[in-house]
Amino acid sequence: MPHFNERFDIATTLDDEVEVFINRVLNDVFDHEHYVGHFASNFAARRAVASAVGKRYVNRHNAGDYIESFHDLMRAVEGVHARFADTDESVRIDREVGRIIGLAATDLGFVWRDGAFYPTGAAELDDALVNRPLRWLADRGLDRIRTPYEKALRHLLEADGDPGRLADALTDAYEALEALSKAVTGRDHKDLSSNREILVAAVGASDELKRILKEYVDYANRFRHAESDAKPRPAVGRAEAEYFVYATGAFVRLAIESGALSGEGAQP
Repeated sequence: MPHFNERFDIATTLDDEVEVFINRVLNDVFDHEHYVGHFASNFAARRAVASAVGKRYVNRHNAGDYIESFHDLMRAVEGVHARFADTDESVRIDREVGRIIGLAATDLGFVWRDGAFYPTGAAELDDALVNRPLRWLADRGLDRIRTPYEKALRHLLEADGDPGRLADALTDAYEALEALSKAVTGRDHKDLSSNREILVAAVGASDELKRILKEYVDYANRFRHAESDAKPRPAVGRAEAEYFVYATGAFVRLAIESGALSGEGAQP
């Protein structure tokens, strides 16, 4: 059935739909009055919410009392899902969050997958450069590559409310490729700058790609070191940060497809 807004030709904005999403999650995921078992009044759940958003736990507070922003809500949902992983509660959260996203009258710019929120871009790129490589890395326990790449994606999502997260997305994407270089070369004591030529050779790439990777490293080095008054981080826009994160996914995919990472040339 078409959304209510479509049926009655009611205009809506992304901000409107995000607010509706927040309220629905508070109502249908965290409001204990709607669920048998008093889920949100459970101290373990409320403590998980407080910790996820970085606030001190107070016994008399409900889950919603800790949530002051959209990103608080996202962290809270993820935190409680992780706290109750592999239980009926985590299954319920997966079901409810997926249902609520599906109710939105417009694309919210994010999806819920494997207990976490991720930003969405071009569907074809998301599948090839995000979803499949992440699943492949998770299946093989390569968390030292997967975790920083997931963090980079998370920072892209949070940058809608905090543009400073864009630079963080770059540094985490760099960390993911550096971890990839160590996994491929076996040189854990070397950084990406030292491993890049061996990495490019291992994936069977051309001299042109070697130059691209050098530029990638030089560019990321402007963001990965701590900011100081004397040397502040350069400003970066969302499109540029998104491009860099997708480029990282392309390198991960190249290493997987070439067999350099797995030794088997497996398709992600």
